[in-house]
Amino acid sequence: MSHERYDDGSYTLWTYSTDTLCWASADYEPGAREYVVAQSGPRRL
Repeated sequence: MSHERYDDGSYTLWTYSTDTLCWASADYEPGAREYVVAQSGPRRL
């Protein structure tokens, strides 16, 4: 798992499978009521 932080207080959280074929990311924005989540790979994380 890793993350990227941005100057405006938002950040992206990254999660990977142990074989790195699958990944998911979630974008957090302060004050938001909904958040963007994306994933890719042969199985769901």
